[in-house]
Amino acid sequence: MPPKKPGTLLPIEKDIIKALRRKSLHGNELAQSLRTYARSTVYRALSRLEQEGYVSGAWQMQLGDATPRRMYTLTSVGEAVEG
Repeated sequence: MPPKKPGTLLPIEKDIIKALRRKSLHGNELAQSLRTYARSTVYRALSRLEQEGYVSGAWQMQLGDATPRRMYTLTSVGEAVEG
């Protein structure tokens, strides 16, 4: 995929931002809520959004689960996105 112009978001990126406006989610929850996209596509978009400063990800442990999960939240840049 060719690089996008600065400030231009892809439809999946807009959908991720919209979902994260409601609450912070881990990648798997986000992929499940965006079923129209392949899981790998959601994770690639999350990575791009994190690199560009729209979202922030942090590893967290869940109670009763030994597997850490990466929780994503919107940054102030992500919150400023129209939509």
